[in-house]
Amino acid sequence: MVVSKTFLAYLCIYKYQKLKTTGNDLTVAIVTTATFGKFSIAVAYAIVCLYASEIFPTVVRNKGIGMVAIAARVGALLAPFAVLLENSLPQVPMILFGTVAIVPSLLVLVLPEMKGRHQPQTISDLEALFTEDKVRRASIKSERERKRKLTSTTNKAFTAEEEPVV
Repeated sequence: MVVSKTFLAYLCIYKYQKLKTTGNDLTVAIVTTATFGKFSIAVAYAIVCLYASEIFPTVVRNKGIGMVAIAARVGALLAPFAVLLENSLPQVPMILFGTVAIVPSLLVLVLPEMKGRHQPQTISDLEALFTEDKVRRASIKSERERKRKLTSTTNKAFTAEEEPVV
């Protein structure tokens, strides 16, 4: 999901710049792209609300979801001002919007997986969830390293030159 979202953000920035520089009447393409963008924004907001309700412990869930909503509203308030930059610096709005789309999609990778787990009820449950996830990731990494060393050792055993028998 992260890779596809990052790719779509890059594609939108690239296509927007192409549409602006060709000068053709591409009203249908612009409306289609804008509609797809609006749909993607609505889906992303729904996912953020869903994930926020899962990751915040019960004791601070309302405050956490409220902060997520405030951040979304601040972004919605500042977006029209970013478009005003287009008159003086034409590349800045699309770079800004692309960055705002790409950075959170990469930050999602550090959040713990909630599939098959109970929702945290307290702050200590949340801390344990993050600690457990780090331990799990470290054990997966060490298991990969162990397999890599084993494969390397096995390959060396088969490729080593044999000493002649006297």
